[in-house]
Amino acid sequence: MKKSRRSRRFIDRKVQTALIYQVLKHWLLLLFVAFTLLSFLTLLFGNSEGPFVHQIQMVWSRHAMFLVIALLITPIYIRDVICLSHRFVGPVLRVRQELQCVAKGEPAHPIVLRKNDFWQELATDFNAALETMERKQATSATRPRNDQESLVDQGAAGRDSAQQDSVDQDSVDQEAQLVKL
Repeated sequence: MKKSRRSRRFIDRKVQTALIYQVLKHWLLLLFVAFTLLSFLTLLFGNSEGPFVHQIQMVWSRHAMFLVIALLITPIYIRDVICLSHRFVGPVLRVRQELQCVAKGEPAHPIVLRKNDFWQELATDFNAALETMERKQATSATRPRNDQESLVDQGAAGRDSAQQDSVDQDSVDQEAQLVKL
């Protein structure tokens, strides 16, 4: 079975950029705290001989490779965040697109998500609502009107007509009173 892939890297640029920014911020903060803690512990429990600058150079020489490797794998984390975000941004985008079709009066289509996408229930609920809506439209379009419904509609039309006649008579009476003045 062929694996379904999304063709675009950014599906919802605003959401995915905010997510990447947040992960990157936390990742860099973690690296800074880890490097600072390693430096502090090395200075505290290490060989304290020599000037402070020499001790900092020693810490850097011991732990620089860790920092460089951590920075080099940062793009891998960013790519992984983008791929993970596809699993929840993609389904929301699909639901939004179909809701826009419904709002415009265009036919909507059932939503089928990829196997590993989040919010499968959202697609299931949308599809159930779509099916109910289509069923109601089909029954209202094909159902013949019975005599009682026709009488009710005629009665409502008669009431509306009588109310309009009453309003028209009131207008005539008011005009007649104005003419007398």
